[in-house]
Amino acid sequence: MATDGLPRPPRRVPAGADPLRPPTVVQGRTPRKQQQVVRRAPRAWYLIPLVLAVAAAGVGAGWLLRAEEGILDTAAAQRAVGSGVVTVLATTCQGDGRATGFLIGDNKVITAARAIFGPVSVVVVTADGQVRSATVMGTSTDGIALLRIPGPPIDGQPPSRAAKAPAIGTELALIGNGNEYIGTDDVGSGTVKVSVAGANQLSGSVNEALLGSPLVNVDGQVAGVLTGLSVYLPPAGIEPYLGAAPPISSTRGGVCPAAQGPEDLVTPVLDDKPSELSGAVMQTFERYVRAVNAHSFEAVLATYTGKQLARASLETVSRQHRTTYLFGPRVSDITPIGVGGVRARMVFTTIHHTDGPAANMTCARWNIIYQLEPSDGVLKISGLTTGGKTLGCDGA
Repeated sequence: MATDGLPRPPRRVPAGADPLRPPTVVQGRTPRKQQQVVRRAPRAWYLIPLVLAVAAAGVGAGWLLRAEEGILDTAAAQRAVGSGVVTVLATTCQGDGRATGFLIGDNKVITAARAIFGPVSVVVVTADGQVRSATVMGTSTDGIALLRIPGPPIDGQPPSRAAKAPAIGTELALIGNGNEYIGTDDVGSGTVKVSVAGANQLSGSVNEALLGSPLVNVDGQVAGVLTGLSVYLPPAGIEPYLGAAPPISSTRGGVCPAAQGPEDLVTPVLDDKPSELSGAVMQTFERYVRAVNAHSFEAVLATYTGKQLARASLETVSRQHRTTYLFGPRVSDITPIGVGGVRARMVFTTIHHTDGPAANMTCARWNIIYQLEPSDGVLKISGLTTGGKTLGCDGA
């Protein structure tokens, strides 16, 4: 039947064809197999927000520290724990006066005792440049010193600690704080890769400025603290210092008449545009800063002229700077005045005995405007005035 309901006409058979032979069936083309699409691996850019979110949350520090599985990445280790690492500066009677330390919570810092024997004044400088006064809670026979920072909470995150000591041959990142805010040249206080040579022993030795540095493993955890040039205290040794009764003995403050700070040379930093005039000013300030820190009081007087020299004497300069360590100097607002004269501002921080600018102030932040005049072929300091209030280092 046709689709319209009428009967179909009889099929016509060509002449000569066998009417009983079945009709030819025309088969359709075999369909092609669907071609498999090979997709490229997703590009890594879409993972960036995820990585940043994980880093911000502090989760997954292990894979942030690996360039490859099990391979220590010192730069990533620095990023993982660096906010909790501080520089320790001190004027002392016997110690080196400079070390590294790290936060352990409650405004406490663990560092190496060797750097602060006979402390007169102590400060810590955080990774972001905060300078805070610190008191020495005590030291131990393990070579540890425990510091407390009075005042408001200090910025920085205490790093997590490993559960066990590293095996011999393990690579660790020794995290220093090559602090740009101090003004010293690089003295090897950045991040260094070391390996465990034996029980509490490291291969080789490192710069003294790294004493007190945390040793960080591939998982971003503190696996020890450096207490000697090739000696460290493992995690089990650190743990007792975290409690309410740390194994320390009180440390007597230094009573020497002329406590000194670190021996590293401090160089002022220019915040103005470089010029011939600014170069001459910076040379004068460099001589002055280094003379103060070396307690070379004759050399301090040699940077004075005019009224400043007339009102100063070897006795007054010695009394003023006998326990001073000056760091972080920055120079700006260099302006010509008069005939060959110059005015310039220098801001800096000093640590010293309690005979500083105020009673019981052992750390001060200064803002001084200097007048300089040509003398003996160089610029010398002829006068000074305060450019702002002298502040302490108590976090206020």
